Amino acid sequence: MKTLAKDLVRSLGARVISRVGAVPVVGPALRSLARGYPEGSVVTIKSGHAAGMRWKRHHRYVNGYWVGNYEYPIQELFARHLGPGDVFYDIGANAGFFTLLAARRVGPSGRVYAFEPVPDNLASVREQIEVNRLEHAEAVGAAVGRSAGRLALRYSPGASAMARLAHVGKAQPDETTLDVEVVCLDDFLKDHRAPTMMKIDVEGAEGEVLEGARSALEKGPKLLIEVHGRACGEAVVGILRPLGYEFERVDGSRPERPEDEPHLLALRR
Repeated sequence: MKTLAKDLVRSLGARVISRVGAVPVVGPALRSLARGYPEGSVVTIKSGHAAGMRWKRHHRYVNGYWVGNYEYPIQELFARHLGPGDVFYDIGANAGFFTLLAARRVGPSGRVYAFEPVPDNLASVREQIEVNRLEHAEAVGAAVGRSAGRLALRYSPGASAMARLAHVGKAQPDETTLDVEVVCLDDFLKDHRAPTMMKIDVEGAEGEVLEGARSALEKGPKLLIEVHGRACGEAVVGILRPLGYEFERVDGSRPERPEDEPHLLALRR
């Protein structure tokens, strides 16, 4: 009962904050106030399923991380599908918010691997793990692709860091190119625990991640995939459907055309 009560309080808090933030005058005022916090200060997350955890704040990231209301429907999905002892791969971890949330859900008997190639993001992931003393979470400083090696990555330094492999999409004026290590999940599995769930958000290269994870997919992990465009969706569905995966939206409903959805939960029945 205590756990249920806590979950209700976290849910209500995150929903209220999200609605207040959407008010035309109030929202901008609160965001302006938030811009005054000291860079690198540490705060306790107040709402959502990460409530009570610590967050080291940086201005380059959205306030929703440390407020706790960030992408709340996906937080709810994590609460439904991750549990004690699970192994979670956070592929494209960005600042590390879902790394923290997953670490809470799987507990000390589980394991979390957060893959992030952008140096600023990787530093944040490691900071969040450190300030929360999460010995069962590990940050991996690499991109994930169809094969191991090195590739060019495009990103905007100092921004909230939406990075992508250089061969995916067109270059933007504010982007710089960085040479990064790329790991293949089938190789990674040789020395690490296999995932029971993966979150994949790599700005259009989701299909390439899956192509390098055939051994992992044979074990039927749950997959939460952010789909970046129709071509990406077709690649993802084309790889997973022959393996027996079925698709849901974040809210659990079944889409008629999964390749057109912005997020897909893939489950092997």
